[in-house]
Amino acid sequence: MYKLQDGFEVLGVVCFPQPEAESRFFYLPLAADCQRGDDGKPAANLIVAGETAFLQLATVWDVSAGRLEEVRHAVAERIGIDDPALVQLAFAPVTVDGVRLLSGDGSVAETELATARSSGMAPHSAMFNLPLDSADRARAAAAFNRRTGFLSVWYEASLRALVRHEARLRGNFSGVRSASDLERALASGRAVLEILPDDVELRGALIDRAVEILNLSAGPAEGETEILVELSRSELVSVTAGTDVGTWFGGSDPSVLPSQGFGGPQPSRPEPDDGARETRPNASLDGPAAENTASLVEASTNLARGRPTPPRFDSITLETRHED
Repeated sequence: MYKLQDGFEVLGVVCFPQPEAESRFFYLPLAADCQRGDDGKPAANLIVAGETAFLQLATVWDVSAGRLEEVRHAVAERIGIDDPALVQLAFAPVTVDGVRLLSGDGSVAETELATARSSGMAPHSAMFNLPLDSADRARAAAAFNRRTGFLSVWYEASLRALVRHEARLRGNFSGVRSASDLERALASGRAVLEILPDDVELRGALIDRAVEILNLSAGPAEGETEILVELSRSELVSVTAGTDVGTWFGGSDPSVLPSQGFGGPQPSRPEPDDGARETRPNASLDGPAAENTASLVEASTNLARGRPTPPRFDSITLETRHED
């Protein structure tokens, strides 16, 4: 089992070394993306007929083969391997709990429109096909016109990994031989244990580990002493990664022109020619994931411990679920 804190980010992908395997790594992309056809266009359709509108989207959570090769070369350089082919990369063994389609007001998309199941293995493809009311139809049109914050897709997953917790213990530990001795020293103010707020429930385990460290040393020293207490344990970690639909479309893609009575947000791009169609051109739902420009964040269990509300759903966050 690997340690999350040993991971590192390279080219928008977080890599975790596999234990006792110098050149083998698990990886997690920092962002999800849309499926694309052979022509590179997103597998996304907004079909409008009178007052009726249907939205079709196909998403993936992976990186293209070309980008993965770039990651492989970067990892090989980082760990000092001359032949990048020796570096083995495998998608981290996550369980995707669900994929959520969210709508928003242009600042953040956080209202759930629909949920879908992923394919269960990389590239973790998911598909949405749903009718839209007038308000969400307008939001979808804004997203198809390259405006962010109106339509997003969010993957929710989990994986098991070793998570390292730390605490600092300082004070006079003379006579401390057991957990009860240390508890009395803490209660009297003779010792102080500094624990991160989110690790309070691990206090007992950290105290036991501190006693082990004290007993393994030459014995509790006289006077003031400070020690670093580290504890690693297997935990279930929540992973979220998303993509803003407004980032899928390039400048050459035709805009979606709202029909009369559409209301809501209007396109941010110049109006298309008179011959522009109101319905998105069809795109194949098969095809590789394309590269996605992601905002890079520190993928660490210290990043977020409560349920995060991603600002644009274009980054990955990790959250530890403590288990009894």
